[in-house]
Amino acid sequence: MKKEFDFSTSFIFAYLRGKAEVTERDIKLDMPNTIAHIIPMGVQNQVIPLRNISSASAGLSIRGIFILIGIAFLMLTKFSFSLINSPSDFFQWLLFPFLCILSFMHAFVFVPAIQRSGNDYFIQVPFYESKKLHELNDAITEALNYEADKTDIIKNVNPRLDEQTAIAKEQLEITKAQKEQQDEQTELLKQIAENK
Repeated sequence: MKKEFDFSTSFIFAYLRGKAEVTERDIKLDMPNTIAHIIPMGVQNQVIPLRNISSASAGLSIRGIFILIGIAFLMLTKFSFSLINSPSDFFQWLLFPFLCILSFMHAFVFVPAIQRSGNDYFIQVPFYESKKLHELNDAITEALNYEADKTDIIKNVNPRLDEQTAIAKEQLEITKAQKEQQDEQTELLKQIAENK
């Protein structure tokens, strides 16, 4: 069982992409490191063993700072309406509403959380990537269930092995006792044969 997921980590900058891989043993995450959520600076690799994960959840989150930025651009848009005097101002009039819409769209993010021993691990992705991250969440849940079933099978097999080991020990002791009896009988027969 190996499932891979590739997703965008930024609404505005599509080149910032993350990758997740769910296997039978662990979850591997490759998330981009950035400066100011714009300039990529390498990749953060994270490997989380399944036995350290207690659960996985997902939900929508709203980032207030981007809503405030969007409101600021909305105010600039309203202010720029009163200043349109030339065709070059028209470009400015289009720029502020565009930035306002981008800011509002960037405010809504989908946040899956991997609850593990220690700190929780959060992944923030744009809302349009929610389907992929729901699939990732389902894959993690499936892997956790598989790990739990595997552990249950081992727990159920161990008592049977203990029973079989006990039976084998008893049979070994019986065989040793029978061998001792045969040795005693052989000794008796030798003594009888020597006495004749």
